[in-house]
Amino acid sequence: MKSGASDGLGKWKLVVLASLVMSIASTVLVAVVAVQVHSDLNPTSTSTAVTLKAISVNGSLVTPPLNFSDAPPILTAQPFGNRLTDITVPTIFNINGKLK
Repeated sequence: MKSGASDGLGKWKLVVLASLVMSIASTVLVAVVAVQVHSDLNPTSTSTAVTLKAISVNGSLVTPPLNFSDAPPILTAQPFGNRLTDITVPTIFNINGKLK
């Protein structure tokens, strides 16, 4: 004989399972309707391939400089993650022009 608590738990499991199935079914239904409405509003048309004219470049390409004179050196001996730290921190000088 089942107790009242386990019987009530079985009913809740059935309700939860039914609501899960209904929510999945409604999601699929909304997706199908959205695809149908989209295809009705934007009918596909046949298109032909377009050939583009070849591009030719004369002269040297624009290349950035390999280094900047005011950039701090990035050393390979530094540990990973510390290479670009404190780049934008302003340098503080004292009255005599020396670093603090």
